[in-house]
Amino acid sequence: MSKRENIFNLKDVAIVAGVAIVYFLGAKLGLSLAFVNVSVSPVWPPTGVAIAALLWFGYRSTPGVFLGALLANYLLTDVSLATASAISVGNTLEAITSVYLLSRFVESRNPFNRAFDVLKFVVFAAVISTGVAATIGNLSLCISGHEHWGDFGRLWLTWWSGDGVGALIVTPLILSWLEKPVEKWSAVRWIEFGMVLVLLELFSVTIYTNLLLQLGGARPWGHVTIPLLVWAAFRFGPRGVSAAMLLLSAIAIWGTTHGYGGFVNYGPNESLLFLQAYIADLAITALFLAAIVTERKHAGRHLVGSLSVTRILAEAPALDDAVPRIIQRICNTFEWEVGAMWRLDDESNVLTCFKVWPPHSGGQGSFQRTTEEITFARGAGLPGRVWANLRPFWIPDVTADSNFPRAQVASAENLHAAFAFPIMSGEKFLGVMEFFSHEIREPDGALFATFRGIGSQIGQFIERKQAEEAIEFASLLPEENPSPVIRLLEGRILSYANAAAERALTDWDLRLGDEAPAEISQIARVALSRGSSRDLEISIGEQTYLINFVPVSHANYVNLYFNNITGRKRAEEERGRLLARELAARTEAERANRLKDEFLATLSHELRTPLTAMSGWLAILRGHRLDKKTTEHAIETIERNTKIQAQLIEDLMDVSRIVGGKLNLEVRPVDLLPLIEAAVEVIRPAADAKGIQIQITPDSFASSVTGDPARLQQIIWNLLSNAVKFTSRGGTIEVILQRSESSAEIVVRDTGIGISEDFLPYVFERFRQAESTLTRSQRGLGLGLAIVRHLVELHGGTVSADSAGAGKGSTFIISLPLTATQTTKANGSLLAAHDLASLDTTAGFDALKGLRILVVEDEPDARELLTLTLRVSGAEVHAVDSAHQALLDLQSFRPDVLLSDIGLPIESGYDLIQKIRALPSDFSKIPAVALTAFASEKDRQRALAFGFQMHLAKPVEVAALIQA
Repeated sequence: MSKRENIFNLKDVAIVAGVAIVYFLGAKLGLSLAFVNVSVSPVWPPTGVAIAALLWFGYRSTPGVFLGALLANYLLTDVSLATASAISVGNTLEAITSVYLLSRFVESRNPFNRAFDVLKFVVFAAVISTGVAATIGNLSLCISGHEHWGDFGRLWLTWWSGDGVGALIVTPLILSWLEKPVEKWSAVRWIEFGMVLVLLELFSVTIYTNLLLQLGGARPWGHVTIPLLVWAAFRFGPRGVSAAMLLLSAIAIWGTTHGYGGFVNYGPNESLLFLQAYIADLAITALFLAAIVTERKHAGRHLVGSLSVTRILAEAPALDDAVPRIIQRICNTFEWEVGAMWRLDDESNVLTCFKVWPPHSGGQGSFQRTTEEITFARGAGLPGRVWANLRPFWIPDVTADSNFPRAQVASAENLHAAFAFPIMSGEKFLGVMEFFSHEIREPDGALFATFRGIGSQIGQFIERKQAEEAIEFASLLPEENPSPVIRLLEGRILSYANAAAERALTDWDLRLGDEAPAEISQIARVALSRGSSRDLEISIGEQTYLINFVPVSHANYVNLYFNNITGRKRAEEERGRLLARELAARTEAERANRLKDEFLATLSHELRTPLTAMSGWLAILRGHRLDKKTTEHAIETIERNTKIQAQLIEDLMDVSRIVGGKLNLEVRPVDLLPLIEAAVEVIRPAADAKGIQIQITPDSFASSVTGDPARLQQIIWNLLSNAVKFTSRGGTIEVILQRSESSAEIVVRDTGIGISEDFLPYVFERFRQAESTLTRSQRGLGLGLAIVRHLVELHGGTVSADSAGAGKGSTFIISLPLTATQTTKANGSLLAAHDLASLDTTAGFDALKGLRILVVEDEPDARELLTLTLRVSGAEVHAVDSAHQALLDLQSFRPDVLLSDIGLPIESGYDLIQKIRALPSDFSKIPAVALTAFASEKDRQRALAFGFQMHLAKPVEVAALIQA
């Protein structure tokens, strides 16, 4: 056995031993929190350790997972060896299943750098794979008699929850800190990161322990840590989020087990289960935000690299000058250590090294020296493989690649990952550019796309420079010159022309003895009079020539040498088009970033608004001071807002599936009329509440189509929901099913607010809404109609919108291909209920006695909650739903305090406070509090600047509201 094989075997043994030890230690920690069974814990970090080990080291670390699990289950519990072995098999299969699914559907071994990959990790690793271990483990316990079959469900849920949260917390922590970061942190950034962790630790200790705050009972303040997690996501990416979540979960678990925090009103196991669900929610949200930020940083870096190469090519006078600068810039921008360019030698038909960076010096750079000396045939080595396939090629580790002749010298200089791309000019292959890294790096699909464009730019630059170098002014005698040459006596009379000049003479209609065109003769006479050459660029037919006027003063004539520069001009025009496309792409990227930022602001508002009503009612319910009717109303309000949040999340998931091309249809024959009737029944309660009439006009001959019943009903429900939302009280909605040639048409027409002419072309775009973020009168993310368009197109149909203008109603028409046969009816519900954990708080019920408060809130649930909360606390409350009504009631009610939302219809809270501060009476000095879901520091500063004395972010705790 060779020395190299010994080294690899020792390395594998070390990996297996290390994984086993870390797994055992994590299992020992988890089993210390097992309350329902010594083998079942709601906290299980080893799952994250196992998944991270298999993702990073590959399946060779699998024995370490099994060994660690076997030792933990046998030595730390009271089960038999056979039972421990069965449980260990389940633990190992859990990790293998997770990694197999991720490797099939995720391009990178670290799935936390792309938002859609985070979603895949949650589904595959935290939801599906953990069910494998939970099922096998609990079956083993029940079959062996260590547990009763009646407790199977409770044990399974505990096992699955612990494994899932372990994967969400530990796996991103290990992978994010093992992988090289997108950008290096400066000392200031490290200090900032330390501050975030210190603040998070203080908040967590306050919420989940009794070390800083001596207070009995539950402490439902966990949401105060969310801003710090958002800070970590936006500033520090997956690294910051994973470290913050580990710190938060560790303190929360310790505190909950010692009787503190927001989940202490349950048994030990149930408290940890509720806590783990809450931590999982925070982790998924924060990791998703961090992945979005990381994607934007990657895209920005790729754009900078592409633009910098374009700039070098535009400035460089020659290929020798440009190539070393390009290689160096790519290495610095994309963190590669060595780069080289290979050019095709047409005579020997091999690739030879043209430039390498950094150049070798003295005894250093043996890899560079070898690169300069070696040549490659088609298909040989990395450059040869790119030549053979004419596409980029990535090698994660060249030292383990069988077709890499420089492997030995690369290993000596600790070079591992390699990447190469072809240099092309159109369909013509010109060479290869390759780069090497000291790290083992996985393929990056986004980098492939970036370098395809860079390879095309370099290829066009080479072609252009070759054309320029080929243009040499004729030094031969006119009759020997293969290019067109003519002679003008006295600078104007044609006295000679060689055979190649025939085309020019034909286009100009010239014969010997004729006078040249004015433009030509004018320049020729100037050259002759001054005794110096002149140049003129001119088009003759489809060719472009650079004419060099060379005077022969002593003989009183001028020779005109025609140099064909058609290839160079076309290359320059192509470069101009490339630059224009680059600028257009950059403009589009900036517009997309702006839309994304606006969407994130809207998303924050839409998520916080129902949370305000939910958390507030839950807090009041905890007080046990409501009668039965009010309690039922509170539960209805919480359920309604839960459904709103569920629909928001479902819309986001649908958009994610659509963008990723993962939305599949279950197609079968469908009768449209029952779907329409079912959708109308779902939406009718909301319509009846506003007094809106819904009419259905059916056509039995236009009812049968082929499609997915659930998705078709979703399309109809979305259009009806929009129609009800934007139709005033007492309006009508008409749903028509009709036939149009070979298509079935569903027409949804309402008498609502209509669509303006300016916004109509954008009505089906994602994240687009007709109203601004601050003054919009309806809730939503602007996704419904975009989802409708995509779903209709997936069914082979079309959707269109029409409106006569604002206030004149809207009409939406869906057209679907008809089938030849009638089909079975399809129905289904598009909404699902969701459970929420309850919260607890206390507040003084006479703290505001005698205080008159004017509340301005457009959301009915939030307005009712605020009114009840303040009245229970002793205040006299008058609530209105708009800034206009608040100004009208100000003098009649004469409040002591104003409590206003910011995002109001027509006029915002900022408009209201400005008008109040401008009043000539004492009302201009009324104390004012801004209560809003616009919760950033910038929003707080803006509220204070407009005239509010205080800014409170939704959702707000009852105690905090009363104290304010």
